[in-house]
Amino acid sequence: MVALSQIGTVYYIAVVDSVVVPTSQQIISGTLPNIDPKYYRSGSVEVTKMEYASTISSFVNVTNLHAQATYKIYFTAKSAYGDYSGVEMRTFTTLKVNEGVSILIPCLGNVSVSRLLDVLSVIIPVAKKRLIFTEAEEFPIQNTTKVNLVYGDQLNGYRVTLAPDADNNTPSPLELANGLLTEEKQKELEALIPQFYKKVGVKVTPVKRISPRVIVTPQVGQIGYYSATVNIELIEVGRLFAIATEKTSVGNIKPTSYQIAYGLMADNTQLDDRYHKSVFTSLNGNGQIVFDELKDHTEYNVYITAGNDIPYMPADLLSNDKVMQVSLRTLKNPSKICYRN
Repeated sequence: MVALSQIGTVYYIAVVDSVVVPTSQQIISGTLPNIDPKYYRSGSVEVTKMEYASTISSFVNVTNLHAQATYKIYFTAKSAYGDYSGVEMRTFTTLKVNEGVSILIPCLGNVSVSRLLDVLSVIIPVAKKRLIFTEAEEFPIQNTTKVNLVYGDQLNGYRVTLAPDADNNTPSPLELANGLLTEEKQKELEALIPQFYKKVGVKVTPVKRISPRVIVTPQVGQIGYYSATVNIELIEVGRLFAIATEKTSVGNIKPTSYQIAYGLMADNTQLDDRYHKSVFTSLNGNGQIVFDELKDHTEYNVYITAGNDIPYMPADLLSNDKVMQVSLRTLKNPSKICYRN
């Protein structure tokens, strides 16, 4: 809730935590130069005297934010008489999204993955981008009954992960996927996927999320003219995120865990794939981050965070105080020759 001494309009802009402080005019215009609009939300509300209230106030409702992200929200105001206020700022962190679910679908024979995802997106229903094919495996049958297949003597199981919506926790993935357990939905699935073995039925289980734990801090490995490797080890399988920034005024500022995961510098400048990496560790937690398109003879800060091994974003990231950093310098390419007149 915001309160003013006079009736008027409050303007706001909520931006992913950044070293950049917007001006009053930028807050009013609702735009931030050089920052992708998906990383901020802006708007305005009219502030009027509420009935039976002694203050002039109104509520600000900011929607479509990213989950598990720290935001700074800036306010400025203009009264009905043309007076302007200063800029006020507050900080908040959004909640984690609901856990995703794993959907295991028994099929007699092979099924086109693309077809399966299309059908599921219609039946559940859910946006296809939230359905991630994980693997085809041997379907676990509770009894000794065997099913004759074209390939092998076991029932094929197609595992698909239903990811949460990063902007909306309702309904949850589990609530959506549980709809597949109804007789009506399984008949629809059987009609659209003839290979679906309705006798066994769909299995739905929550995706297990284990927060990442670092056992070996980052170590710089091989350094080349345009490349560098960084090795790190987690206690269990997980996902590593890293950015490489040149040692500039902004590049020397440690970004948040969220910014690293999404390839942002501390001022929310978006880095391209040359300087932003995301890799899964091996099953024993060993991971190697490789940058192979760096500049030669250049100093870099490499900032690293980690998440669990769920196949979607946002992962459960390390807290900001656990963001790791190493420094390195690429080698000078001796083949670069400078000529002077």
